[in-house]
Amino acid sequence: MIRVSLLLAILPLPASAQSSGQGQKMLEQGVKNAIATFTPLPANEQRRVMEESTKFLGRSVNFRADGTASSIYTPQGLHLEWKKLGIGKVTSQAVSQADQANGIQRRYLATITFETSRKWDKKANQWGQWNDTGYILFPSAITVEEINGILTPKSSILKDFNPGVGGGPAKGLQVPGIYRVKKDGKLEPVK
Repeated sequence: MIRVSLLLAILPLPASAQSSGQGQKMLEQGVKNAIATFTPLPANEQRRVMEESTKFLGRSVNFRADGTASSIYTPQGLHLEWKKLGIGKVTSQAVSQADQANGIQRRYLATITFETSRKWDKKANQWGQWNDTGYILFPSAITVEEINGILTPKSSILKDFNPGVGGGPAKGLQVPGIYRVKKDGKLEPVK
């Protein structure tokens, strides 16, 4: 089974990549990425990445105390809302030799999850129906890189979103209105 998988992975590569060893390097990097994704993270490491990802997400989204969130896609002036928007899972990603040469010690992927979403219909001047597909230009994850011990979240797409209207900070939270989604689907405030 493994041989068939490797063969199927090599076949699409150009003949020059297959014969030059470049194909093997590509396969090795793919295997490293797959292994890193399934490697469990220590709880404190996962917590730190979730906190930084959530703060970063909070720059582009207004989190409300009732569990809804809103944002505006600025290029189109499109208003969006979500129920239970948050960071659902953090996985480790492989770090290449080039990454290491650039000072990247670790890389993570923080998955953005939500229960349902909707967008404002300008023509009808009302909110559209709630659906489970989300908005195609809103990122599904945030990349977090550790450089010199400092976690830096990144998303080139998220810069086009600004916090939406309504609500206000949830009372009693150290990081106002910012939540993560637990495995059971319930919201938990990030402290």
